[in-house]
Amino acid sequence: MKKNYFFTLLLTIVMSGITFGQDLLITGVIDASLTGGTPKALELYVINDISDLSIYGVESVTNGNPSSDTPEYTFPADAVASGTFIYLESVSSNNPTAFHDFMGFNSTYQNGVLSVNGDDPIKLYKNGIAIDVFGSVGTDGSGEPWEYMDGWAYRKNGKSATNTFSVSDWTFSGPNALDGQSTNAAATKPFPNGTYSSVASTVPAITITSPKSGSIYNVTSVDVSIVVDNFNFSGDSGSGVSDNSGDGYLKATLETQGGSTEVSNFFSTTLPAIEVVPGTTYTLTLELVDNTGASLSTVVSESVTFNIEYPCNIQLDSYVTTCDANTTGDDTYSVSIPFTGGNSSRYTLTADSGTIGGDDPSTTESGTITITGITEGTTVVFTVKGDVTDSSCDISRNIYSPTCVPAPTCPAVGSVIITEIFQNPSAVADNSGEYFEVYNTTGSPIDLLGWILKDTSSTSETHTIETSVVVPANGYAVLGVNTDVNTNGGVANVSYSYGSNYYLGNGSDDIVLECGGTIIDIVEWDDGTEFPDPTGKSMELATNKYTATDNDMGANWAEATAEIVKDGDLGTPGAVNSFVLSVNKDSILGFATYPNPITNKRFTISSSNADLKEVSIFNVLGKEVFSTSFSGLNKNLDVSAITSGVYILKVTEAGKTATKKLVVR
Repeated sequence: MKKNYFFTLLLTIVMSGITFGQDLLITGVIDASLTGGTPKALELYVINDISDLSIYGVESVTNGNPSSDTPEYTFPADAVASGTFIYLESVSSNNPTAFHDFMGFNSTYQNGVLSVNGDDPIKLYKNGIAIDVFGSVGTDGSGEPWEYMDGWAYRKNGKSATNTFSVSDWTFSGPNALDGQSTNAAATKPFPNGTYSSVASTVPAITITSPKSGSIYNVTSVDVSIVVDNFNFSGDSGSGVSDNSGDGYLKATLETQGGSTEVSNFFSTTLPAIEVVPGTTYTLTLELVDNTGASLSTVVSESVTFNIEYPCNIQLDSYVTTCDANTTGDDTYSVSIPFTGGNSSRYTLTADSGTIGGDDPSTTESGTITITGITEGTTVVFTVKGDVTDSSCDISRNIYSPTCVPAPTCPAVGSVIITEIFQNPSAVADNSGEYFEVYNTTGSPIDLLGWILKDTSSTSETHTIETSVVVPANGYAVLGVNTDVNTNGGVANVSYSYGSNYYLGNGSDDIVLECGGTIIDIVEWDDGTEFPDPTGKSMELATNKYTATDNDMGANWAEATAEIVKDGDLGTPGAVNSFVLSVNKDSILGFATYPNPITNKRFTISSSNADLKEVSIFNVLGKEVFSTSFSGLNKNLDVSAITSGVYILKVTEAGKTATKKLVVR
């Protein structure tokens, strides 16, 4: 076994004459009711910054229990103090929370144990050792009454050597209302303005801050850090023996579970790291001893037990799924999982579906693990476990199925358009009743199998249509989150459920219909700015605006007025919409654009007259990305500065406006 240098290294640095004073001081107990009598809050003054208050506690020494030396309250593990006052409140009566609000404390920890009388001393503990007492303790458990000041607070009397202060060190302003609790309630911010000093406790103490007991480490050496209070280290005489210049030294014992126990002496709080072996449990005990090596009259020691785990060397990269076939039925798929760091243990590979193959990480340093023959739609749980004798590896991965469908048959842009959106139902929850409706603008049926639903604002919100969804010629289809008419608000004709991985935002959101990488239609609503923003009603496109350009404009949409079912939400899923927009007599005569989609970064705008035309192009977020103007019957425009995508064209001529959706490829 490797030699442990923690015990063979003798330090030559000697620290003598060091005394660590206490960090907390009891300065009083406060009557939270502010009427005199029973104190309801304990006040502590923080002398030094303390990053961990969990080693401190307090005890109310009641009659018959004068010295139990057991804190009734300890600070939480996350309690931190930094140069301020701490007030511990009793929550039993007299509304101490209002008192807390009044004081404006930096740190407050409430507990019901501080219900004490005027003759009940309070002890402050550090690492289980009493370092301060508020009021003296009699042999029968009774205490010496505290000084009572003006009905406001009990303060420690002058008989204790721990604190030095006088009444003049404290400032109180007159009675004011306390959060409406009592007109005789409180002074305003009665914080002390005096100076506090502390005489160092004579009780030695030791705390191991590293390693932490119960911790598991994956390292080759563990640092050791300690804090020692009220103990002066002697020097090393040169042979690991005290030179008697101080109180004594530190005896360290390291026990290896199932192995040796080693003991060494140190003459400083600075200790070397412990060299460790994987798969081993250690117990470290540190004790302050006198110059002869004997325990102090009250034993001062602390022990921690920690574990060193075996390393996990194998690393799995992102997996890749591949469909073995693409049909309308249930296909199978395969998985490839690249790895590195193999050939470092005997690894056991398991998968709850499919057959594992490929490279063996037990004998191969890097390669690819495969899983084949997995049924489409099945999520696979794959695990890698190392041998318990030399590896801590226990890795689990969820592998999700791809969608295996035939390549879609894609029509022209605008062949299928979005004509109704129900993003905010009222009769049922959104995740039960959302739907949208599409319309086939052509004279032939169109199958949506393999089409993709997208959201431009979320790359993760993508859904591939997995089954045949035929939209009849000049007819409708409804796609929704839920096909069950009993739970979806009465929508009886949902043709396809896209499930919970795709949803329609109540505020600003969009629906994108994509086929073979081409956007066939997109509608983006805007939280009521131009589009309707209904609850319990769908948004309907005007029946005389059934084009992929017209459905981009919020003015062409309105709230539904027909009931889906009696006494239910309003909408017309799968049927002709009830909204017809009045004909705009101010449209540009003879307005046209071509080609659309734009394939060579140039297109033409034309109209029936030669008046000045102001031209603007906006992206789907409403940002203007192109503008120009021209006079004449037509103009060929260069839009090579615009990236591929879907845009809105706006043309104004003689006070009349025309808009159109542009697709730039």
